[in-house]
Amino acid sequence: MHLPSPPRSSSPPQLEDAMRAIREAKERELRGQQQQQQQQQQQQGGGTGAVPAAASNGTAPSAAAAPGPHSSPADKALKHLLLYVDTDELYRTALGMYDMPLSYMVVAHSQKDPGEALGELARFSAISPPALQRAAIARHLRRHAAAMTHLVEAGPEHFDTVMAIAKEHGLIRHMLVLYDNDPVRRPAVLEAYGEQLEAGKKYEDAALSYVAAGQYERAMRAYRTAGKWRMVFVLAGRLGYDEYGVQTLAAEVADELAGSGQAADAAAVLLSYLNDVDNAVRTYVEAK
Repeated sequence: MHLPSPPRSSSPPQLEDAMRAIREAKERELRGQQQQQQQQQQQQGGGTGAVPAAASNGTAPSAAAAPGPHSSPADKALKHLLLYVDTDELYRTALGMYDMPLSYMVVAHSQKDPGEALGELARFSAISPPALQRAAIARHLRRHAAAMTHLVEAGPEHFDTVMAIAKEHGLIRHMLVLYDNDPVRRPAVLEAYGEQLEAGKKYEDAALSYVAAGQYERAMRAYRTAGKWRMVFVLAGRLGYDEYGVQTLAAEVADELAGSGQAADAAAVLLSYLNDVDNAVRTYVEAK
């Protein structure tokens, strides 16, 4: 399923760019160190030295695995950045980039007690698959829309969690985007959106959402509250109301319309569905 990109993080783009540049510099340094080690092994072994596993599969070493003191250009750049940016903000930026090695690197250079952050990073590192790890990080950073996107990526079994986040943080519309092409789960999202609209007293909009969700009874109630009596009877027909049911509904709707000051509409219902000319005229005259 194609999903929209998660909302961008709240960190300034320049700060993310700076952190990305530091990470790339650190990776270049580590690759250079690795190449030197390979050359030394080849020289010592007459060109037959073993190639480290990281080199053999073409992957770059982790930035968190830097040996020795923090004296490389990348380390110096990070220390310089820490002079101008709060340590917590820099840590949150690295974490929000879902870059665990870079987050460890920030913690290693921080002047604060690293215990809490290291424990936090260890918990995140233990989460798999990556989509769930990103969701956990996003929720920790209160980036709820991004967390929802990653949970959808993680699989349909996380639908209830996505729904709970959406309801708690008013993100049902974002959820509609996420499940736009999911005919199985989209009706439940539309129903939840109808509930949100109804709670906000947007009854006609709520009714439309309920109709789209196939919840015709709920749509009918919302239309009744909105005073849209014509749509009430359209849905009654769709629901298969018999003649007695339609007449009972008409009497109730006419009373509701008259009570809310819609005398002309109440009279129209009495005439159209009950053929009650006397009460229709009385209702209209009394309202005048």
